[in-house]
Amino acid sequence: MSNLVNPYHAGRPVEGPEMFFGRDDALIWVEQQLTLDRRLLILRGPDLIGKTSVVRRLPVLLAERIRCLYFEGKQHRGRSLSQSLAALAGDLANQLMAQDLISPHQVDTATDSATAVTSLLRQASLALEAEASASEASSTGIPGRNQGQRLLLILDDAHRLSDGEPPSLNSLFDFLANLLADVPCLQLLLTLSELSYAQLNHPILLSAETFRLGPLSSDAAQQLITRPAQGALRFDAGVTNRIAEITSNHPYYLHLFCYTLYNLCARDAWINQSDIDRVLDSLLTLPNREFQAIWDRSNWAERGALTALAGLKGAHGPITRQEVLNYVRRFDPRVVPDVILDALESLADRGVLVRMGALSYRFSVNLFRYWLDRHTDPAEVLTAVDWNQLSMQLSARSASSEVEIVEPSSPPTETA
Repeated sequence: MSNLVNPYHAGRPVEGPEMFFGRDDALIWVEQQLTLDRRLLILRGPDLIGKTSVVRRLPVLLAERIRCLYFEGKQHRGRSLSQSLAALAGDLANQLMAQDLISPHQVDTATDSATAVTSLLRQASLALEAEASASEASSTGIPGRNQGQRLLLILDDAHRLSDGEPPSLNSLFDFLANLLADVPCLQLLLTLSELSYAQLNHPILLSAETFRLGPLSSDAAQQLITRPAQGALRFDAGVTNRIAEITSNHPYYLHLFCYTLYNLCARDAWINQSDIDRVLDSLLTLPNREFQAIWDRSNWAERGALTALAGLKGAHGPITRQEVLNYVRRFDPRVVPDVILDALESLADRGVLVRMGALSYRFSVNLFRYWLDRHTDPAEVLTAVDWNQLSMQLSARSASSEVEIVEPSSPPTETA
């Protein structure tokens, strides 16, 4: 057993088809939209949900019809838009030369980064047109209309290319709109976090096609749990369902759980419920940057709501607003209901919670509930909350929102 290699991984995009489970609907959607000549596609979803794994499958899927160009925005986090576009120009030059669509002497380093990107893609477009005309002429003897390949530029984590701030994102989309106008054979596919997508407000989005990537289906989750370790691990009845329930079918946390499971239990080969308890305890002992970041970004009202949700023992499904309020009142009867309700909505907007109808919520990832139960103290958190101060802040914010929606003195101009 010591020679067995753990087949699971967490935090790395899936590279090979043997570990790619589910997501056929996303791949089919992309292929269909490209076939329909949609120019701008957006694949959005929560962090770590597998957007990169999906887009990295596309070059193989589309190889016969579309030349794929890939740029990873995550590596350029914190840079200005001009710095990101300069990196994009350099990366595109290398990829286009590798695909024999441009030659080294066509790379102009003297221009600004935005112009350089546009120039490179124009030259690649002309090369594809010439290639298509030559191919058609050789087969028919008559040069004809270009039926050749197209260019697909994939900007993975595109929101990272401009510091993730709405004004910079709008500047990025201004550039992309001009790029689509200047390079007719170009199509764009962007992956965006759910939060960054919600913040976008740009005219180009009116023509964009979007697909939201969520948790895996139940069948795909079961396949991810069992197939990679097939022949090495066997599972008692109900074990795989419990793993799926703890991880909420989230691919990153499925990999994380199964990776730990394999390390702890591969020698035993047979997995039962007590093994799941052992793995869960091990995971909760280790640092978790994602969960810690959610907690650190939460204000006191949101922390109070989270500890209440986690403290409701046995509540694996939807939890009502009233249940949360009743729990909080056990620690502090002075709680202001509107503050807690606003916190629940804010957590849902951030993707930490999922709305289940109008009055109920559940955790997006149930493992986070276990983490909160292990690492936070409801009494310590809830008794430290200044409900009056939070109530005044909420009232001030609500008043500010009401001022913002006053009708303008003159009608807005239309965007062409």
